[in-house]
Amino acid sequence: MNRYDAAFLSKSASSHSRIERIVATTSKTRNIPFGRPIIGEEERQAVLEVLSGPILTHGPRVHEFEHVFARFTKAPFAVATASCTAALHLAYLHLGIGPRLSAKMDRRPYCRTMR
Repeated sequence: MNRYDAAFLSKSASSHSRIERIVATTSKTRNIPFGRPIIGEEERQAVLEVLSGPILTHGPRVHEFEHVFARFTKAPFAVATASCTAALHLAYLHLGIGPRLSAKMDRRPYCRTMR
């Protein structure tokens, strides 16, 4: 148990109920989104086009996205992945970071993937 847990547990029952009221009120009134998606009609149609086609993943639209993204970032190539975790895995493999090497990372996955 760390010192913060110990300090919290040593408080009286009235303090706990006060903290619980604050947390309950705060969680009802605060909504901090990571970001709102901006999806227009053009994006909706592109998604529907892929969903109605024969190939859902790794099809021609993925190849097109990789090519356009590489050109946009002025990179020699780009690889689309299904998740940020998969992208990090590929980056580590490319850098030679394997089982015997380590990398320091943030414990919060959303911070880890956006850095």
